[in-house]
Amino acid sequence: MSKVFFIVVIMFFTLTYAHANTQDEIQKGEKNDTIQVHTLQEAVVEGQSKYITATKSVYIPSQKDKETSYDAHSLLERMMIPEIMAIPESTVVTTLAGQNVSIFINFLPADYMDQSALYTKDVTSVEYLDHPDDPRFHGAEYVINFIVKEYKYGGYTKLNDRVNFMNKVRNELSLYQRLVYKKWTLDLYSSYNYNYNTHSEVNEYSIFRFPRKDDSFKEIIRETKLIDAKQRFSNEPISLRLTYKTDRTTLRNSFGFSHESQPDIHINGGLWISEYPENTEKYSQNRNSNFNSFTWDGDYYFDLSNGWELSIKNNFAHTYSRKSNEYVSDFINETIVNNTRERAYDESADVSLEKKINSNHSLSLDLSGGIQYNHIDYLGDYPAVEHFSSPRMS
Repeated sequence: MSKVFFIVVIMFFTLTYAHANTQDEIQKGEKNDTIQVHTLQEAVVEGQSKYITATKSVYIPSQKDKETSYDAHSLLERMMIPEIMAIPESTVVTTLAGQNVSIFINFLPADYMDQSALYTKDVTSVEYLDHPDDPRFHGAEYVINFIVKEYKYGGYTKLNDRVNFMNKVRNELSLYQRLVYKKWTLDLYSSYNYNYNTHSEVNEYSIFRFPRKDDSFKEIIRETKLIDAKQRFSNEPISLRLTYKTDRTTLRNSFGFSHESQPDIHINGGLWISEYPENTEKYSQNRNSNFNSFTWDGDYYFDLSNGWELSIKNNFAHTYSRKSNEYVSDFINETIVNNTRERAYDESADVSLEKKINSNHSLSLDLSGGIQYNHIDYLGDYPAVEHFSSPRMS
């Protein structure tokens, strides 16, 4: 019994000692693990709207710019890129010195259809390049290249309608459809443009000075005054484009047809010359015309590896036009008729091969050539036939 009591006492003191040591270690640990807490300030990250590299200036459009723009040109107007001028109410883009700026979208040439159909919310950046050496720009001296988000599947539809009633009636209705499936993209575009203008001509005032022997000048004034003028114009373009694109290859073919008509151009005016003030000539002119065209454009790019790049661009156009012109005045007893029919073909091709040696040096070979053929029939009071061709190579 005494042995059992002795064992129980020893176990009690052992547990008490262990408990005391444990509490002491916990208190020490609390003192050693004490950490001071500091309140962190709010972190603010601001986006950069412009940066410059060795070959280009890159601009990031704001969300407001993209949401308030309806095509490529209006986006350039709102971004106000300092190197260029985007002239409002037009499609003209120039440098500050007046040189023409070529427009590209994802390194592919962008015509009027591409620019008007651009979905501005998909634009991630806009690049300005001065004399780029990339063969995909086909030797353009000044370039604006829109970088646009590319779809893997799906697409979008865009409908535009613009109406202008300032001194004329102008309506431009267009429909654009893009369909994307993996590496293939199909673009369809159709448009109807109508213009009725009652102020299509201008008055002209000219002064001619002829020297005399006594160092004085004889002055003759010639003035053309517009009495009234009316003009109607319509245009219906249709185009289809198929694009195949991978990381190293781009193949694009575009086909288009356009019908343009000016069924009624009527001008009445007067011609006055100061030398014969009593003989003011009144004249009347009536014109109409039709213009049809078919076009095929090909754009092909190949990354041949090891620094070699090949770019090929092909253009073909066939046009047929008919024009009628009737002119009568007080000094002519009969109407002068001048009617023409014209057929024209234009074919051109550009090939560019480039070898990149390093980031600062490259070698390139550029070849371009083409031929234009015109056949004109004059069917009015002075009939004649004219045809000519003009090959070109560089």
